[in-house]
Amino acid sequence: MQSFFIIQMQRILMPDRFVLPAAVLFDMDGTLLNTEDLWFLSEIELMKSFGIHWTNADHQVCVGGPASRVTDYMIKRIGETIDPVVLMQQAEVSVEKVFARNEISWQPGAKELLDSVTDHEIPTALVTASSSAIVSLVARQIDLSVFDSIITGDDVENPKPYPDPYLQAAGSLGVEVRNCVVIEDSNTGVKSALEAGAYVLCVPSHPILISDDRMRSIPTLTQTKIMDLDIKLWTTERS
Repeated sequence: MQSFFIIQMQRILMPDRFVLPAAVLFDMDGTLLNTEDLWFLSEIELMKSFGIHWTNADHQVCVGGPASRVTDYMIKRIGETIDPVVLMQQAEVSVEKVFARNEISWQPGAKELLDSVTDHEIPTALVTASSSAIVSLVARQIDLSVFDSIITGDDVENPKPYPDPYLQAAGSLGVEVRNCVVIEDSNTGVKSALEAGAYVLCVPSHPILISDDRMRSIPTLTQTKIMDLDIKLWTTERS
């Protein structure tokens, strides 16, 4: 495998080898925005109403969704027969309250990377398992108008980890998903992107259990540049 330094030098000295993605598709919670703590807080408050002590280990089970899996896990922890639809509605209300009263911030390096992508006129989409109501709350604090397309959990029949969200995002931009780079942080999101056929740049919020030739991992988006989205970097690193 070639060293990262050699690959970087090749991209600088031979710019013809640099291939921009057809689009960059961003996950929201935990990837672009530092909202996982808010989700955790909303879960704590909801489960406290049932007399359940909710831990970080519980939260890690829920990271990335989908909502149906989170609800099933909560019902198991509660240990009572509860209508999943009702519990899901209660969870949504809890999340909305927490998001409404807390500041939402960018993950380190996320805003800079997004700006660089848009400066290079590469199409972008925000692809989130969160509901449109949550996205609307986020939009009160974070300018989401920069995205060419936004796909929420309400827009697809089969949410992450199914490939539908990323397939729909690519389709909305008029590009082939196999030529796109997805930026994700969770196993659920990574699986969705890979099954859709995209390249994945993973910024893990917790241990990633998936390994694939089309996935690269970095610890943070800080100092990540547009050249780090070079599609040929994935194939070159495999040679």
